[in-house]
Amino acid sequence: MHSPINPQSGTPVVARRLGQPLNDVIYFLPWSTPYRLARSFGLLPLPFAACYETPRRAVCADPVESVVAFRRIISDAVDLIQKRPQPDPPLIVGFSLGTVAATYVANLFRAPLLSICGAARGENMIWESPSAAAIKQAAEERGYQRPHFYSALGPLNPVENLDNLDRRSLFLIADRDRIIPSEQSELWHDILSSRRPRARVLRTRSGHLKAIITSRNLQRTWYRTCRARTAQVPPAAAHHTRDLTGSRATIGSMLKQ
Repeated sequence: MHSPINPQSGTPVVARRLGQPLNDVIYFLPWSTPYRLARSFGLLPLPFAACYETPRRAVCADPVESVVAFRRIISDAVDLIQKRPQPDPPLIVGFSLGTVAATYVANLFRAPLLSICGAARGENMIWESPSAAAIKQAAEERGYQRPHFYSALGPLNPVENLDNLDRRSLFLIADRDRIIPSEQSELWHDILSSRRPRARVLRTRSGHLKAIITSRNLQRTWYRTCRARTAQVPPAAAHHTRDLTGSRATIGSMLKQ
């Protein structure tokens, strides 16, 4: 994986796969998704400089451990970006839980972000998502409640890291998502829609996994649009909410506005 090694334990600090240094995409994978699996499902069609696996401890019963896990991959990505030979910021792609680190890093570098099936707040996901029910129970057994996770994860949450995103950023929300509760998806959509200038949002009638697995064409269209737009984006960027089932040309025209 070409991962940095902890000199004391001899184990990788983060799990990452490096591509060519001149490539301009950095991926952040979903939770519990190894690089080989992501590659086999075709999640990585773009030429990347680095691909990060989201640590398993990023979602756990201890909020401090969760933050430490996120901070490790964020710190590594920041160091990698600062050493890039290109002056322009990279293009950041995040899937599911990987959107937490992806949004933070993109906001830090004023980079374009493609956020696929993300959410506004991590602590809401732990307390409301069916997929995190066992983790919530374990946290409660340790005496933790939602406010503990809110306090720890707050600065890392995507909703707190939107102000500096490049206006070419795009957010995909899955309407039939069973991983992210519908209330959280609607909350995320409302937050993005209320911003000035408003964020670009796509909605698909797919579920969580299908939306991620079938995002290849969307990634390619977004990538081509970002690469083509080297001039400064006009200050008045309109809000869009479109259905991803539209044609590729429709998506492309939306991104160019």
